[in-house]
Amino acid sequence: MGVAAAISIAVNLALLVAFDGLWSGSVARPKASPVELVELPELPEPFDEPPPATPAETSFDAPSTLPEFAPLPLAAAPAEIALETATAVVAPGVGGPALDSAGTGGTTFFGVSARGRRIGYVVDVSASMEGGGRLWVALDELKRSLSALPDHTWFHVALFSNDVVVPPFQPGWLRATDENLERMTGWLDREVSTGGGTRPGGAFQRLFGLDPPPDAIFFLTDGEVPPDTPSLVQRLNQRLQRAVVNTVAFGSEAGRAPLERIASDSSGAFRFVPVGGRR
Repeated sequence: MGVAAAISIAVNLALLVAFDGLWSGSVARPKASPVELVELPELPEPFDEPPPATPAETSFDAPSTLPEFAPLPLAAAPAEIALETATAVVAPGVGGPALDSAGTGGTTFFGVSARGRRIGYVVDVSASMEGGGRLWVALDELKRSLSALPDHTWFHVALFSNDVVVPPFQPGWLRATDENLERMTGWLDREVSTGGGTRPGGAFQRLFGLDPPPDAIFFLTDGEVPPDTPSLVQRLNQRLQRAVVNTVAFGSEAGRAPLERIASDSSGAFRFVPVGGRR
């Protein structure tokens, strides 16, 4: 046992001597490669918005200063001249309808439609309109038609029997404002009655004599009109932009033929409306 211990001690001493050589540098160790230090660029400060482009980033060479341009003088346009003409006075103290940017308006009368800035009504109030309550049916439809007009449009009401019957507050075109519509409604309710014959010529002369003339007209009658009525309306309507005349035979077809001719001459529409019904 003593011999084994002695051998073990000798082996351990030999090992210690070998490792000590390694630690003391007796055994050559591989040399490490030198490390080359690279200087990193400084990072820009954080920003919320992208920086402005430099001249190198632009796709064109912009001049350092831009010349100042004086505004060009504006000449009077033909449209402005037309606007001044359209706003002419149609009667003392009454302004005419202007050509505004709102466009044309429209309405219907017993189911017949019309569009335009200026719409006229020629309505029969002769004695025959008293029968069957025709007058009140016609006036109710007239008030409804007026109330449907946009407020940038204009209207003129010309009732007729032997003569023309118009309200005293309507010397020319009336704009379709709430105030004017209320005044017209009150006048139709309180002041209008039937009587006399069926002579619409004076009402047409009044409407076509307005400046500017109408764009569209509704014409209602329940009787036979004078034979020369179609030629009179056609003659009064001779202009570059003719008014469309829509005709309504109300309660009687006795005067159908001349009413159809008046409508046809102006590219308008004819309609027969029986009393007590609206087809």
